[in-house]
Parts: sequence; C-alpha cells; structure tokens
Amino acid sequence: MKANPDFPPLCESFFAKRLIAQRKVSQHTISSYAHTFRLLIRFAHKRLGIHPSKLTLAELNAPFLVEFLDDLEVNRANGARSRNARLAAIRSFYHYAALEARSIPGSSSECWQSPINGWPGVWSITSLDRKSKPSWAQRTRKAGAADAITRSF
Repeated sequence: MKANPDFPPLCESFFAKRLIAQRKVSQHTISSYAHTFRLLIRFAHKRLGIHPSKLTLAELNAPFLVEFLDDLEVNRANGARSRNARLAAIRSFYHYAALEARSIPGSSSECWQSPINGWPGVWSITSLDRKSKPSWAQRTRKAGAADAITRSF
C-alpha cells in the first residue's frame, strides 16, 4: 500500500492557515520559512529522487532531516544561526503537522510523548536540536515535578 503524499497539502496549509492567518507572522518570517522549505524540497528531490508533489512525512523523517541540516552546514557553509533558523522552521511545521495530519495513526499527544512506537521517525524532530536543554516534560519525568519546576526558572 502506497503512502498518501501528505506533505504538499500540509505544507501549503501551514503557510496559508497557520503562519499567515492564525499567527500573523511577519513577511520576513514567511520568506525565511519558505526558503527553508525550498531547500528541503530540493534536497529531498536530489537525495530521494521523489517529485515534490509525491513527498510524504514518512520520507521526511528525523534521520533525513539531520542529513539535510548537516548538508546545509557542509555544502552551503551555513553557521549555527542559519542551521537553527532552518531547524525552527522545520520544528514549527512538524508541530503544526502533528495537530493537522489526519492520515497519521494515533493522536498528536501520543506521537509527541513517544516518538519511537514503530513510527518512521517523523515525530522525533525534537531530537534534532542537539544543543537545546531538555524540555520541561523531560525534566519532569527525570527529576520529579517539584524539582523540574524550580529548575525551569
């Protein structure tokens, strides 16, 4: 059974509904995010040989995205700032996709709590941010609620 090409409609609605209509982000943010997705789509087409209209979220999994970000650093000589800006755009998209994607099994809360569970790695996008500190939820699980709250301030 072939996967539905769920990436193109989600990407389009991310820009039209989420960024422009709901968040009302600046034109500079939209331009930066659009450039990130142009680079990502070109990289996917070059690496996977798949036409952009046929891309799925399963193909754009966490290892592939790490490869993309590493390629930006090596081949485009992007520094940490550029890499983090691209990562922010991708993370924002995947947060939106977790809420909007109807074809992905399970609820969005399940996929953020447990990124492995036989999933293709799409939802482990938080693992891409190598330099970030653990999230509040991760600190809560490790140290207990009271200790985590005091550490976050």
